Amino acid sequence: MVRFDTYNASAHLVRQLEASGIATVSHDGGDTVLVELKSGHEVSIHLIETILPIYELKLNLVENAEDDIYSLFVLWGDMFLHHDGEVFQPDPWMLALITLYGGKLYAFDVYGKDIRIFPAYFEPIDAQSYRVHYGADIDVTRLGCTNTEMRYRDLTGTWLIADFTGATPPPKRAKKSDEPKKPTQRPRRENPWEVLGIAKTTQRDEVKRAYRRMARRYHPDLNHTPEAHDLMQRLNTAYQRILTELGEPIDPL
Repeated sequence: MVRFDTYNASAHLVRQLEASGIATVSHDGGDTVLVELKSGHEVSIHLIETILPIYELKLNLVENAEDDIYSLFVLWGDMFLHHDGEVFQPDPWMLALITLYGGKLYAFDVYGKDIRIFPAYFEPIDAQSYRVHYGADIDVTRLGCTNTEMRYRDLTGTWLIADFTGATPPPKRAKKSDEPKKPTQRPRRENPWEVLGIAKTTQRDEVKRAYRRMARRYHPDLNHTPEAHDLMQRLNTAYQRILTELGEPIDPL
């Protein structure tokens, strides 16, 4: 169901963009869509249906920026967000996106033929909790680009971000097509703390709660998507590695 819903949302967005005339779609990979605006700027739209560790988020931002491509991330709302008006504590990777977009993020939901792509605004309640408010459906004609500065863990810096706020794109830089592209060194091993969406200072009991929360979401007995088995293996591996780091006995899984 996850892939089906993601591809439906992607197809819906592609149709809207093409009908608007503001952009042409140069690549449609289902969960990743590359478009070129009339201004010549390129935007890579990522539809997120699984947890996105912070290092992967940074890798996407860095690789896109190296090619002068602006990034836009849209989460599966039904999977990750609470109901409109509810208070909850976003996981660190989600908080990174909220920070990146200045107190909001974009989400998609699919209910049969009813497909929504909308902003979700986060009202701070205390140091860790936020109340989420859903906005109206996005207007694709307001797709724009901006250089965004942020300070958040390893994501501190200036990033090329696309948004549906009508931001005027900065002047497009000339491409150095004659220069060979430098290969990106991808991390060889996942950070187990980021897989569980927790900080390295998290205490043992909270680590266990985070693991159980994610396991309920992705266990193949409850989540019948093709990716569930691999995701559950990643969670199990990350959990055991964290216990080893903490010097705790390994829990039977």
